[in-house]
Amino acid sequence: MSTPSTPQERIAAVDQGLRVTRALVAELNAAAHNMREQDPISDVVVPTFDGNGYLCDLFIVPTALADYTYTGLEDLITQVLSEGTQRLREVAQAAIDRYWGPESSWQELKVLRDDW
Repeated sequence: MSTPSTPQERIAAVDQGLRVTRALVAELNAAAHNMREQDPISDVVVPTFDGNGYLCDLFIVPTALADYTYTGLEDLITQVLSEGTQRLREVAQAAIDRYWGPESSWQELKVLRDDW
């Protein structure tokens, strides 16, 4: 694809870039939402992350202190947060590669690619 030369072509290129960006954001938000639905790391400690990877909530079963020592529970929380963050990072990287990687149509939009 050549560099857009008319204002209409530039507008069309920016519109395409916005569609790609919206699709990426929707995919990242869906991935963050679905993380806790799929194969939970623990039933005792359940984190919730937002689309940016930030921790929104951390649910700990009320009986956890009866079932775990303080250090055992601390280790479990650390494990769950680390693995949850890693899962989200992998999903986010796959989405970023899909939309902005070397094989994506984004690279064809020279007017936008140069800014990235």
